[in-house]
Amino acid sequence: MLKIVEAADKGKLQDAFGVGTAATIAPIIAIGYQDRDLILPALETRTVSQKIASYVSDYKGGKTEDKFGWLMKI
Repeated sequence: MLKIVEAADKGKLQDAFGVGTAATIAPIIAIGYQDRDLILPALETRTVSQKIASYVSDYKGGKTEDKFGWLMKI
């Protein structure tokens, strides 16, 4: 956790998100640590989570090759 605090203090904390079995990306706006709130950059400025969200969306929509056989048409 200290590396995250250090990155936030230096303005280097660029992105944070949660990922789950529902194949979705949930952006994190702030991280509470001890008595501080580490605020992350605005969602529209983030690149990593946007790329992952786009990839997951394309994957679920069949626009990206399903190399692992995870998708099933119903």
